[in-house]
Amino acid sequence: MKYALTDVVEELLGHPVPERSQNAMVKCPFHGDEHASMSVDLDRGLWVCFGCGEKGGLNRLSRMLDKTVNEGEVLIRSLNAALDRGYEEPPDFTSLALNLHAQGLEHKPEPLVRYFTERGLHASVLSKFLLGWDPGYQRISMPYFEDEVAVAIKYRYPDGAKGNEKGGKRYIYNVNDLRVGAPAAILCEGESDVHATYSQLVKEGLTDSFAVVGFPGASASRSNWELYALEFLWVSQVYIAYDADDAGDKGAEIPLQVLGDKAVRVRPVNGKDMAEHFMKGGTLAECGITTHDLS
Repeated sequence: MKYALTDVVEELLGHPVPERSQNAMVKCPFHGDEHASMSVDLDRGLWVCFGCGEKGGLNRLSRMLDKTVNEGEVLIRSLNAALDRGYEEPPDFTSLALNLHAQGLEHKPEPLVRYFTERGLHASVLSKFLLGWDPGYQRISMPYFEDEVAVAIKYRYPDGAKGNEKGGKRYIYNVNDLRVGAPAAILCEGESDVHATYSQLVKEGLTDSFAVVGFPGASASRSNWELYALEFLWVSQVYIAYDADDAGDKGAEIPLQVLGDKAVRVRPVNGKDMAEHFMKGGTLAECGITTHDLS
């Protein structure tokens, strides 16, 4: 077996499991699954069905199937797999991110101020996302936090050019908001759309109803999305608010497929992207994003 828990998963499901990648797609045993719609992490034991919505770990899977599993052995094998495969701790740019944020607060540089005023952003965006200023390179900093650790920092220059700290982890922007139990999520295309959408949530008093997250460029493979999908386990609805163009539609295809029925494609109607939509006075409801689906 290539992965740590493949044989355990096979025993529980009662059939062979393909080891094409760490995340295997198998037929779900909990509904009439004509296609393989259950994703199982063969090293960590986490699973989710994008058809019926059931999810959990191998302990829950064994109970639901009325079978037994050695919980201690599963944990040890999963931990050993992490060590054997050389999984590395994510880079830690926390100190740098906090320092750049302090620089932004202290100096209030014109490009950072203009970033807010041109987009009509709510002032709370600055502290919510710990945006900052790099005086050496004259650029706005946008850190990516996972829990308390900044695993990446993206930069935006006054002329619109972009950059990043080398070695940063490519992941979901503002992923922490998915982990605190918001009923629904709005998935945007990049950091500036996340800032604009969050600002609109503040203005409409809906910050408790939606997590707003982003993925730069709206480009990720299906195998990556099968991992990212685990972050969306606890939300009942995902609005995919990528740009209103062919690239945005194309980028939305994979998350729509992987997230299943809980995902819906929405488009800004007053501009190409969500930031422009709100700059032109647009609302969330005009894009099809409402709380009606959450009742």
